[in-house]
Amino acid sequence: MDTYKVLTKIYETWGEINRISPLPSADDLRSDALHGRTSISNKQIKWLEKFQRVWAIAEDHENRLDEQEKCMMLWHDYMEWDKRGFQEFFIEEFGFSINDDITYKQLKLLCEVLIPHAKTYYHPKRSK
Repeated sequence: MDTYKVLTKIYETWGEINRISPLPSADDLRSDALHGRTSISNKQIKWLEKFQRVWAIAEDHENRLDEQEKCMMLWHDYMEWDKRGFQEFFIEEFGFSINDDITYKQLKLLCEVLIPHAKTYYHPKRSK
């Protein structure tokens, strides 16, 4: 199921029920209402605010999955030979822990700086 299609359908249905036509984006509709360029009720504004929060959560979830997938690829490149996870590896080998909210870029930098030999030493055929 495509989350954005479902959310778009919910928004379009809400627009039909509230007789808002043409239906602009939720961001534009709320902004226009707050700046007096269109007239909708406070209840409708509150609904839009909640809808925007749900949309933002869906976007965060989608982005987090992308980050997790990229981090998993890093693990395959740098840690597959070791079988420990990044958290366990950095604690045991370097004495510090990484937070769950570490970004892909940050984790990649740590791997490049602290375990640069992993790609060539443990996977000599891959590095050629």
